[in-house]
Amino acid sequence: MGWLSCHCLTSGYIMFLASRSFLLFFICFIAFINNALATNSYTPPIVYHVSTVYGGGGNFNDINSACTFGAQGNAANIGTGFTSVTSCSAVGSANYSRDEYVTYVNGSGNTVSNVLVGTASQSCKTGESISGLYPNVVCTAAACVAPAVWNSNTNSCQAPCVAGCNGACGQTYSQTGESGGSTCIGGCSYKTLDGISSDGSNHWVYSIGNNTGSFCTNGQATATPPASPCPVCDCLAQGKSFGTVNGAVVCVAKGTAGSSPYSTQNPPITTTTTPPATSSNPSPTPVTTTVDG
Repeated sequence: MGWLSCHCLTSGYIMFLASRSFLLFFICFIAFINNALATNSYTPPIVYHVSTVYGGGGNFNDINSACTFGAQGNAANIGTGFTSVTSCSAVGSANYSRDEYVTYVNGSGNTVSNVLVGTASQSCKTGESISGLYPNVVCTAAACVAPAVWNSNTNSCQAPCVAGCNGACGQTYSQTGESGGSTCIGGCSYKTLDGISSDGSNHWVYSIGNNTGSFCTNGQATATPPASPCPVCDCLAQGKSFGTVNGAVVCVAKGTAGSSPYSTQNPPITTTTTPPATSSNPSPTPVTTTVDG
């Protein structure tokens, strides 16, 4: 009987532990789902749209620019000229949008009141759920499918950025404007090395360095593969700039008079050190660090 009592107590205790483990698993699972949903939710920007009736229309990031454009378009339509906007508002009660009204002074000094020039709205991407009301609309996307992760800069799922020489590293890419030391490729920020202005001013080709392991930042320049063939890229690979002779690209030493601007960025410096051995860690793991050159 003593054995039987002990056996029954042990079985009950095991059942208690099992039920407790299941409860903890269920709580963690719910927390995981909630976290995934919360992470993949965002407030979309307000887009200020002007009707094509007014100067061909367009989309703007702020209401003042939209109203000014719409007022100028309206003034041009009626031939009265435009001086300045005096008021601009987004009004209405629709769930996800408002009507844009502008009042302005025309070229004759008269006030033109309450011209409906467009709409201000928030919207979600296809496949996302929408909740909330303007201007606090919330879009919720489905959880990312591994290995993709949520990028809060683009409000979308993308492959993770892995630090080191991978992806575009070691290739040549082109972009508009100087890089400032980094560029955006495939949603990840990469270091840029040497570069040449391919048109002598605003377009550049760069040797691409390490993936930084970080998503691109908002406003960061985006680089794309250059058109092929790319004779300027061949010059860059040689560490040279270029000039043109009868319209053909000729590689020349950087700094040569008349050659295209050349930007030099030293490659990153990687060092590996091994911490001293201790009694508790007789075989320490080497530590690798990389800093900008």
